[in-house]
Amino acid sequence: MESGVSKETFPDYGVPFLSTMKYEDFVRGSATLDVVTPCYYDALVDQVCERRLGFPEFGERKNKLLGAFGMHCPFTPSQLTDTHGLPLDDCPRGYFKRLANEHPEVLEVNVTRVESDPGLAEKLGLTKSDAAVPLAEHVWYKYLLDTDGLGRSCKFEAMLGMGSVVLRPTTAHASHFSDALVPFRHYVPIQRESADDALDAVRWLDANPLVAEKIAKAGQDFACSQLVKPARRCFWVKAISELGKLAEPASVPTPGERHWLVKMTKDDLQCDENFDAIDGENSFRCTVKKNPA
Repeated sequence: MESGVSKETFPDYGVPFLSTMKYEDFVRGSATLDVVTPCYYDALVDQVCERRLGFPEFGERKNKLLGAFGMHCPFTPSQLTDTHGLPLDDCPRGYFKRLANEHPEVLEVNVTRVESDPGLAEKLGLTKSDAAVPLAEHVWYKYLLDTDGLGRSCKFEAMLGMGSVVLRPTTAHASHFSDALVPFRHYVPIQRESADDALDAVRWLDANPLVAEKIAKAGQDFACSQLVKPARRCFWVKAISELGKLAEPASVPTPGERHWLVKMTKDDLQCDENFDAIDGENSFRCTVKKNPA
């Protein structure tokens, strides 16, 4: 993935490894050397796209920006700024919750998991968790807010597939498809002109409903063609093939030499399948149904 940061400025983090995100700190001029891969619960976008024809029409949705997420702040603050050089909040989820309290006519932000970290909750000015918002209810909003949590939000792919306009703040984390996304075509970037420019973005979208619907449709088409299982499979085949070319054949142990491996099939794993119950935070779970032989 191409980067706007000069490679000469990168500190040596060692051997590249597979990761669901690539961290690029444009302020400090550094980045990790990750080989970026699809998210570990990317199959959620498959569930969304399978249901897309049953979602409400864009014009039937609420004229509000919904943000629903757990109380997480970036593990590595990136000191991002807007285009005027003013610093952005190190914890975007806390910031947007406060902004929603001031502008409830534009934003609706629900933050869960508040009780899990009293110290962070006090710092962010939060007292208790809001009710979780199932993903099935996200499709009733014209505008959806994606933010970084500890790192990038893997819910972004599913949100694109919902047929709403996704508003995404400036981030220091790249995904495996970042270079293919076009701002204002597939999504609307925010926190560029100012920290609170999401308010102006929603008002502009409301004033231009045909443009808003076009962006929503383009984002959904992108997700349901480029991020679903067949596309991810192509990505993995290419990635593994290219990585295999870098390895010394004699240094790669065979499966038989890896005595710690346990053979499993897809039937051994039970993952969430009830789309109506998935809230985007607590329900991304897979469990082993039995002890594999």
